[in-house]
Amino acid sequence: MKKLLVVRPAFGDIFLEESRSILKEKYIVENFLTDINFDKNNIISKYYHKILNIIFRNLLNKRDYYQKLSEKNKKHLYKCSLKRIKNKKYDVILVFRGDRVPEFALKELSKHTQKFINYQFDGISMCPDIFLKRKYFTDFFSFEKEDIKLYPELKMKFITNFYFNPIISQKKKENIDFYYVGTGTNERIEYLKNFAFYFAEYKNFFLLTSSKNLPYPLTNLCSPVPYKENLNNVQNCKCIIDIKLENHNGLSFRFFEALFYEKKIITNNQSIKEYDFYHPHNILVTDYKNIDQNQILNFLNLSYSTIDKSIVSKYSLSSWLSTILNINNTYDS
Repeated sequence: MKKLLVVRPAFGDIFLEESRSILKEKYIVENFLTDINFDKNNIISKYYHKILNIIFRNLLNKRDYYQKLSEKNKKHLYKCSLKRIKNKKYDVILVFRGDRVPEFALKELSKHTQKFINYQFDGISMCPDIFLKRKYFTDFFSFEKEDIKLYPELKMKFITNFYFNPIISQKKKENIDFYYVGTGTNERIEYLKNFAFYFAEYKNFFLLTSSKNLPYPLTNLCSPVPYKENLNNVQNCKCIIDIKLENHNGLSFRFFEALFYEKKIITNNQSIKEYDFYHPHNILVTDYKNIDQNQILNFLNLSYSTIDKSIVSKYSLSSWLSTILNINNTYDS
């Protein structure tokens, strides 16, 4: 049985659980990062760091105490995890967003395998550290076709994001009209406020992580929505909202959630028209700066056009793993 070590997997435990199920005949799947208790919930520890932060900020005029504490904890986490695998070898090590892994950890991890893979699901312009870290990887995949053309020196191969096999399978009531969850950038906040103005009589459920006070119906999240809860919301909605970042043309995970659960999706990402599952009854490309209310209402009234199962299955986690790990066998999706 081969061994696969996963570093910083997308959606954490869900990815690990699903991968173990899919690969059970071929790979033992391990999680790299050890679960370490930093006493975040310890009251004494909490107030100790609060007092130190006040001292650093007010007396020393330094406002980066918590940032440095986070970096210190991160470094300790990676060192402990490396110590745990000190005498182990792996057939494959798979990293998600290698730019976010400390270089000392990548250097050490590369000694534990001959196949060291990175999957980059953010635009390269947002991840400049990856240029210095590319040398540690034997294989490099990206979801962004344009980046592959723009940065040939990174020697990237294209692969899309994916959907998970059904985690919540029972049929849900569609009691949400429009659903969005994501990071609350200034642009996204403005687009959603504008969208909500035109569709105020509809049930809008917009969840954003933001330091700003957000107007109704936008909801400010204190912490990210657990992925299983997000999938529950997806199944409860009629239409997903996707707003691409300016320097992204790769497809977000939302497209593949919509594809699997047969949900309509509205987006400003023109590149979706290049994909084999694009259908104008299911996916509307629009301009959030100049919302055409009639266009969107007409789109909602169109019946969903079912996509061939052979196309849908291409975007499952099973197929994704087959490509990443270069496995010829096709798994059930």
